[in-house]
Amino acid sequence: MHKNFANTRFLGKTITSLPECHSTNDFMAQLAAKEQVAHGDILTAEFQSKGKGQRGNTWMSEKGKNLLFSIYLKPSFLKVKDIFLLNIIAGLAGTQLINQIIPGAECELKWPNDVYVNGKKISGILIETSISKQLDFVVAGIGFNVNQSHFALPTATSLKIETGKAYDLGGVLESYAEFFENYYIMLEQGQRSHILRLYHDRMMWRGETHTYRSNGSEFEAVLIGINESGNLVLNCNGASKQFRTKEVEFVS
Repeated sequence: MHKNFANTRFLGKTITSLPECHSTNDFMAQLAAKEQVAHGDILTAEFQSKGKGQRGNTWMSEKGKNLLFSIYLKPSFLKVKDIFLLNIIAGLAGTQLINQIIPGAECELKWPNDVYVNGKKISGILIETSISKQLDFVVAGIGFNVNQSHFALPTATSLKIETGKAYDLGGVLESYAEFFENYYIMLEQGQRSHILRLYHDRMMWRGETHTYRSNGSEFEAVLIGINESGNLVLNCNGASKQFRTKEVEFVS
């Protein structure tokens, strides 16, 4: 694994690599509590014994086969209500990385935090924050399937499955960091509307009718996109409705 990245301004200038930990997000938060980490630092692990996903799910990965890492950020320009934008740029960086490696691949973003390639999940994102009177710091946790060949779920895939090739994890991480930093700088420069347009262009199921579940009930709706607050917007029988992350689930 590279010790630092030559082609980034601030991201990945310090990289800590662990053979194993419970969760890179938790470990990074512990370093932050001790003031042992700086803006742009990256923590990677070959294996996570308690890797975390969205909605309390577990992120499973074979040891040493995939990228499991967290990025420490202090986005002072962002309001707490806009943290969802970091989730969006993390996903956009993932799709750009995939299209660099697999030109022409169908890369989509499944709200709120998954990256899909050719209809299968290849990456997940978990953004966690520390907030006191203001936003103290953000830890962006990313799991990216690279060299794993078999998964328990048929809906999962990896770069190796999609191309038949094995990849250097350090090189893939460096490319991801370059893309993530570019989007981060765009966000810092106020290009919010442009980033949201890019997200909508990549959004899975947008304009299609699918089945969703909310409050224990299933219903069909057309996915319109997200609003300025990052909430999912659905057309339900002609009426536009908005849902926060834990208020709705995709069914089919």
